[in-house]
Amino acid sequence: MRAVSLVVLYGLCLNVPAQSTAILSSCTGAVTGSDTNQVNASSVRRPVTSGLNFTHNHTVAVPKHVFQKNVSDLLDEDEDEDDFVANTGQNFNRMSLRPSAPQNWITQVISTLTPLPDNLGIACQRDTQTYLQELSNFTHWAVRMMDASAKFPHGILMGNIRSMGDFDECLWTKTDQEIEPKYCLASVYNLDVKNTYPVYDKLQEIVRTMTIGRMNMETYETTMGTIPMQRSGRIEWAMCIPATCSPVDVEIMLNAAGKRIFPELDIRATVHSKDCYTNSQPQGFSLRDKLILLSMMVIVSLVVVGTLRDQSDGNNNDNQDEEKPLSVKILDAFSLKRSWKNLTDFSPSRSSRQIECLDGLRGISSLWVVMGHQALLASSSPYSDKVTFFKTQQYTILMILWNFFLPVDTFLVIGGLVRCYNLMPGLEKRTVNHWKSAITRYLRLTPALLVVIGLYVSVMYRISNGPLWNRHVGENKVACEWNWWKTVFYVNNYIYNEREGYHLCLLQSWYTSVDMQLYLLAPLLIVPLWRNPKLGMTLLITVAGIATAVEYATIVLNKLPGLPITMHSDDIAILTYVRTFYFVSHTRAMPYLIGIATGYLMHRYKSIAMSKTMLSTGWPLAMLGLFWPLFGSLGYLAVDYPLGSWRHAYFGAFHKTVWAVAISWIIVACHNGYGGPVNAFLSSRVLKFLSRISYSVFLLHLGILVCFTGYLRVPKHTDFPSIMKEMVGELSVVIILSIILHLSVEAPFAELSQIVFRKTKREVKKLK
Repeated sequence: MRAVSLVVLYGLCLNVPAQSTAILSSCTGAVTGSDTNQVNASSVRRPVTSGLNFTHNHTVAVPKHVFQKNVSDLLDEDEDEDDFVANTGQNFNRMSLRPSAPQNWITQVISTLTPLPDNLGIACQRDTQTYLQELSNFTHWAVRMMDASAKFPHGILMGNIRSMGDFDECLWTKTDQEIEPKYCLASVYNLDVKNTYPVYDKLQEIVRTMTIGRMNMETYETTMGTIPMQRSGRIEWAMCIPATCSPVDVEIMLNAAGKRIFPELDIRATVHSKDCYTNSQPQGFSLRDKLILLSMMVIVSLVVVGTLRDQSDGNNNDNQDEEKPLSVKILDAFSLKRSWKNLTDFSPSRSSRQIECLDGLRGISSLWVVMGHQALLASSSPYSDKVTFFKTQQYTILMILWNFFLPVDTFLVIGGLVRCYNLMPGLEKRTVNHWKSAITRYLRLTPALLVVIGLYVSVMYRISNGPLWNRHVGENKVACEWNWWKTVFYVNNYIYNEREGYHLCLLQSWYTSVDMQLYLLAPLLIVPLWRNPKLGMTLLITVAGIATAVEYATIVLNKLPGLPITMHSDDIAILTYVRTFYFVSHTRAMPYLIGIATGYLMHRYKSIAMSKTMLSTGWPLAMLGLFWPLFGSLGYLAVDYPLGSWRHAYFGAFHKTVWAVAISWIIVACHNGYGGPVNAFLSSRVLKFLSRISYSVFLLHLGILVCFTGYLRVPKHTDFPSIMKEMVGELSVVIILSIILHLSVEAPFAELSQIVFRKTKREVKKLK
């Protein structure tokens, strides 16, 4: 028996309206001597589908070269292929009713959606019927809407399970009726195989493979504040439907279609209102928006006027600043020329107390945090090969990227060190004013924070859109509308309520809250160190021991992972982790305490001499202290150790301490002249520059990254060139915008806080 292929282009010809004679005539052809198979349309019984009207008797010629399919799987046992092909029209019904039957993409969509469920909204039912009717007639706008919807993707076993459709094609579709398109991205949280199905085990294995074993583990919309931690077990499906359909209507249609197509699977789709978009969404400016934009315009005006004034007064010496009126000093503080000069002035410090290597540690930590958040957002982004992407968590070298939590502890070490190191001289001279110190710090940090919050609330959401825009950018906007005051008063790491969810305004601002809280509490330990060093050090060690015990107990009692990167942490475990362990000061205090101890030793012993034995022992131990937290998690955080086990608790409680001690050694060795090339690198101009803009980078970077993620139209792919291009491009944008924020907001307001207290100090002297 020779192999015979059947030509099947029934879709384009059998669904042409009867009155479209021109199109039908193009489908007609002779059988003899032509490369076609003749099909008598009147002999074809098609499934009853809404909008399909084909009543005329037309002979349709289907070109073989368009679409071919072997028909051996459709034959009865005693049937010949030639007879089957000769009676193609009579056999079409058999083909259309079998699961392997070839249907065109239009009829497939219509047959899966019809009959429409009875519990749809009235307007949705009406407009969807119209849409399907026009779709069956190949009306251009209806075909565009269907084309913009998701299709069954390739590579699902590689994790390509988030079919995003075509966002722009959907929203740009113009209809000739009163129907507006709406783009909705549905999420399938549940995909369980019924255990009565014959191949239950095989289907279960397929589901586990395509979801990397995380099906039903990703049930929360947000886990790390306002950003999902990792998304690989959630199936997503885009639909372009009439705008009169609510998210509930879309859920009903999808769940009905799922039961029709996959009766052996228990599928439950969910559509959130924030995952639906139309072109008519309001973008007006509220009074709050107008006030925020007005404030930003005032800052821009001050920058322009201050720069022009400073430029015109360029010959005056900076030493005459004390003689200038207050208004002129304020304008000069906003001068871009002055701010840029201070930013790029790398003259050696004349003070012996200047710790040069701190700049390098800040600069490296800033870049590390940005790249870590890039990886975090990538883990929540759609990939066509998510299986490959998540294998990177098991690559030894890439643990440097995934362990981006460690540079946060570096910042805390520096914070504690600088706090103690700067406070000690004031205590000795009895010139310390704790209120002034707290207010100065608040005035230096808060203005830039307020500007970024304003960008989140009134600007960022308006600059673009995308399938994930509301989920990422919109969530951050709403979080800042609700919780801005918690961020501004540095209490957002403790105060939250279940109604609002754990939504931080500026996710990364948990660190500013921790740093401010520890800054204010630090004198309770530093003052005893100054008054009675032995008693103070005993108190410091006791508090450190309590802090470590609290960390260990928190992990064990709440059954938490040692780090939140483990693939076997579900959303509940991760949410519990960030609430009870990651964001709170009492489990973050250990590196800060070590920083205080280091600062005290560096103040008390102005110059520390180190022997060769000390150096040959200290540096290897310091390197080991860096390597263990970096790579120690590999091997048990990437596999399924029971949460709350001693391994998780041991690593989670002690890795920060080991890291902080190693960082402290590097600081002490470099400051005392034993750093060699390490100190030269950490004191380089590039890292000094990055250190000076590190606060602006810290505030801005995550907002920029969520915009890039929210704009994403199609799944990404895991390949080195693409990843490098993306990371370098995003990092460049972050640095450029951070320089602008530093020059226009951070540096001017830092100068203003000094002007205010210098003026107050002079007035106090005059009164005396």
